[in-house]
Amino acid sequence: MIAHTQKKGFTLIELLVVIAIIGFLSSVVLVSMGSTREKARDSKRMSDMRQIVSAQALFYANPANIRY
Repeated sequence: MIAHTQKKGFTLIELLVVIAIIGFLSSVVLVSMGSTREKARDSKRMSDMRQIVSAQALFYANPANIRY
């Protein structure tokens, strides 16, 4: 009788499935991060525009256009 020894470890298919799942999850995270970056950039732009409008209002509110 030949004794069968069981090898412990993962098969190639199992490893490929895990790699595919990790790749899919990382692509989902990267796509969602891109959207977050766009929102942050748009928020920064709006803040910059508000500062410009505020500076213009201060400039034109000064009747003699005296610079400080």
